Formats: sequence, C-alpha cells, structure tokens
Amino acid sequence: MLVGQVTGNDMDGHLIPLGWANITVYSNGLLVQSASPRFDGSYSMSLPSGLYVVRVEHSGFNAQSKVIEISNGRSSRLDFHLERASIIASNAFDFGLSSSGPITVSAGKSGWITIQVTLRSGSP
Repeated sequence: MLVGQVTGNDMDGHLIPLGWANITVYSNGLLVQSASPRFDGSYSMSLPSGLYVVRVEHSGFNAQSKVIEISNGRSSRLDFHLERASIIASNAFDFGLSSSGPITVSAGKSGWITIQVTLRSGSP
C-alpha cells in the first residue's frame, strides 16, 4: 500500500492540500496506476511489491517525481509538496518536458520511453 499527501502553498504562502492533483505511478516506463488525492490532499494506492516512479502534477505548480520501492505486506508513505510555477510573460515562448519514468534496459535488449512536450506559452 502506498499512502501520502499532496500539498503546496497558495499565493499568500499558506500551506494548502492539493486535492485536484494528478498522481501517476510508473514501472519500467509503463503506466501502472493513476489517481487523484482526496479533498484533504491525502491519497492511497494498492500496489504490488516493486520499484516505482510516482509523479504528481497540478495546474499552477511544478510537477514532481519520486522513486519508491514497495515491499509486500508493508505500507509505504510518500508525501509531495509542490512549488508554485513561475509566472511567464504572455508573449514568451516556454515549454515543458516530461517522461513516463525511468527505464532499465539489459544489454542486447530494446527499450522505450515516452517523452511529452507541453506548450506553456507562446507560439510553437
């Protein structure tokens, strides 16, 4: 079981739960599970043992990824505190890159990973 809380700071610097965040869990670059936290920012996911990359995104905040190993029969806690995204001038070109997670490839084998480009502002 993976449990945790997603928080951030509002415009006045007060700590707030980010209940509308998107939490995605990847293993070997493949999506395993996706969820949103409850209103208080807390979340829980039932995952089999293994090594995972957990990514949290919320509009207006910088995305964050963390790696965690889940063991059978144990509950693991992974909290996220997202930083507010910087404000960019409306005529500036800006983009973001994100990946589906880390990848492990054995010698002589093939592998793949998805890279997503997101336009934040300006013309492509």
